[in-house]
Amino acid sequence: MTKRDRKENGKYTTAAWLLEEKGAALALNKAVGMFVEEEIDDVDIGGMQGDNQRFHFTRNSFLKVAMNFLKILSRVGT
Repeated sequence: MTKRDRKENGKYTTAAWLLEEKGAALALNKAVGMFVEEEIDDVDIGGMQGDNQRFHFTRNSFLKVAMNFLKILSRVGT
């Protein structure tokens, strides 16, 4: 989830279609791992999936966070 519109509180929203995809995956009982850009307001993301499935990143740290996520996935599959 990337930043979209700046809110009055200084945080950001994200694109509605990303929230719809998250909702569809949860409705289909799929595992959800979300990459969430720093400064996105948590109230706009929702909490059904739990915080342990959020991977926060900045524009400068995305590659590092993505690589760590792949390491986690490789351990789960073994």
